[in-house]
Amino acid sequence: MHAYWILLVGLLLVLMAFVGSAMDKLPITPGLIYLLIGYALGPAGFDMIDLNPVRHAKTFEVLAEFAVAVSLFVVGLKLRVA
Repeated sequence: MHAYWILLVGLLLVLMAFVGSAMDKLPITPGLIYLLIGYALGPAGFDMIDLNPVRHAKTFEVLAEFAVAVSLFVVGLKLRVA
């Protein structure tokens, strides 16, 4: 099961890397694309993601910590050195 998700995330990242230059010309951001893909994979779409925060509390905690760390890293990269 984990190999399936790793493959799915890997394919999504490779797709976004290839489409990155085309995304610059569109009026949408990569974050919106990720949101739409998440919506399609969630309970409202293909129901491939089980979103039960009580049952998967530890997983949500780790994912939230990872998202915060990545966000801080990206913001740090965008800071200019004066």
